[in-house]
Amino acid sequence: MKRIERLRATLASVEQEERELLAAINRQTADATAGDTTEGEPGPSTSMARSQGPAAQILPEVPGVSMEVAASDSSSDDGSIASSPSGKASSAEVAATHSTTAASSGHASRVQALEDKLSLIRARKSSLLVRLGDLKKVWKSEEAYVQSRRRSRNSLRALRG
Repeated sequence: MKRIERLRATLASVEQEERELLAAINRQTADATAGDTTEGEPGPSTSMARSQGPAAQILPEVPGVSMEVAASDSSSDDGSIASSPSGKASSAEVAATHSTTAASSGHASRVQALEDKLSLIRARKSSLLVRLGDLKKVWKSEEAYVQSRRRSRNSLRALRG
């Protein structure tokens, strides 16, 4: 009976660890969701999107307006594109995008590590439940215990030959 009690205590500690990991994962994902909505700047307005040119943002299709007219609206008076002379994103924009991507991938890897640990704990819990069920089956009555001992003794005897 002590084995069953030890197994139950181990199972309780594994369940506690599982609850803690679930709470940590929920906090991490909630932080990421809150961070994604508050981090960064809001997107440009429609008028700003047109002034930054087609390299900075794809213009929405408007019925009755050709793409040539929309592209001509995106150039400044001297014919250059407003965002940069080459039409490419500035290094500050690239750095901001890269740091946001790195932060989100770092967060994703932390969450993935927690989820991997959680799956291992759940597998351990499952095996503990199976062992507990087997022990309960063996110890449910004196007759069941005797049958179990006979089976194990006979299988050992068969192995010896």
